[in-house]
Amino acid sequence: MPNKKESDTTVSSLPSDESNPTISSTIASTEHSKGNKPLSSAPVQIPISYPEDGMLTVEWIQDLTLTFDWSSRNLPPSEFPSVFPVDVFDTLVLTASKILHKEPNCVVIDDFDQDSRVVVVGDVHGQLHDVLFLLRDAGFPSKNCFFVFNGDYVDRGAWGLETFLLLLAWKVFLPHRVYLLRGNHESKYCTSVYGFEKEVMAKYGDKGKHAYRKCLGCFEGLPLASLIDPSMKLGLSENTERGIGLLWGPDSTEEFLKKFSLKLIIRSHEGPDARQKRPDLAGMDNGYTIDHDVESGMCITLFSAPDYPQFQATEERFRNKGAYIVLKPPKFDIPDFNVFEAVTPRPDVNPFYDFKNAIDSDEELELASMGPST
Repeated sequence: MPNKKESDTTVSSLPSDESNPTISSTIASTEHSKGNKPLSSAPVQIPISYPEDGMLTVEWIQDLTLTFDWSSRNLPPSEFPSVFPVDVFDTLVLTASKILHKEPNCVVIDDFDQDSRVVVVGDVHGQLHDVLFLLRDAGFPSKNCFFVFNGDYVDRGAWGLETFLLLLAWKVFLPHRVYLLRGNHESKYCTSVYGFEKEVMAKYGDKGKHAYRKCLGCFEGLPLASLIDPSMKLGLSENTERGIGLLWGPDSTEEFLKKFSLKLIIRSHEGPDARQKRPDLAGMDNGYTIDHDVESGMCITLFSAPDYPQFQATEERFRNKGAYIVLKPPKFDIPDFNVFEAVTPRPDVNPFYDFKNAIDSDEELELASMGPST
């Protein structure tokens, strides 16, 4: 894939580095695990309409957040167009795609000052309500609060569409503060197996194919994320568990960090189900693991979807916690791990994939199955 040029999109107005108090108070309704009750009445701004001047605002994202939270709890999937019409979907996805396709495959984030911080988020897999809590808990994106999402926004969870659209809205609003990377689930193959394609079809009906194609096109603009898995064995070896990619050992981590003068590798992709099959590595009970601690730094795996996977029987779920990382100046090399539990209760909803028979943890995937997103 050829390198993409740096985005020339500018931000005309940024919120302060403090969390916006209006958003904090209204989005507090998503923090049900802390005792707050969900909204019982519909938000005022339904259906959502795109701003006439094409400029997103904090207030617009606030309305979108409340609307998605309310509709996920009160409306069937088929009613989704009544809150987020397809023309609004088209405008948001097209606007975000234009920004994403101008970004390089490896984004460089360096516009920092002494008050800046970077929040790194792992897999979220359509668990909208946990994402809403995470955003509130970490502090919303702002001039001095950067976000890097490591991908896997969709599939498995029932609200991948809402999750992806909300993150796209933040990207459009703050293109140089919010960075969305591409996980392996942002692909045609994975979304056809693990539920996102069926989710979009269920929510947009006769416009579902159109919406799904637009999402695939948007995925292709996301900066790339590594699919290489760590291993405690030295050197590189084939990944026999997952069928594709390579495993790498602490010597490879040390060589990479030293060669490029880096201190941390923060990667995602492996949840508690995958780690259960990796006895050489620590489990994912707390949403993160330090896989390699070498002379030059660390290799960390980060997973931000608590109580995963959503649709497994309660006794079969891992009851894991999620986590996000905060990096602060001056060197941004000391990870501050923030662990959180799932927002409960989750809305009652049916899965969009055959979770009982789907390939567990993306295993047994073969390279030939990973076709292009056409």
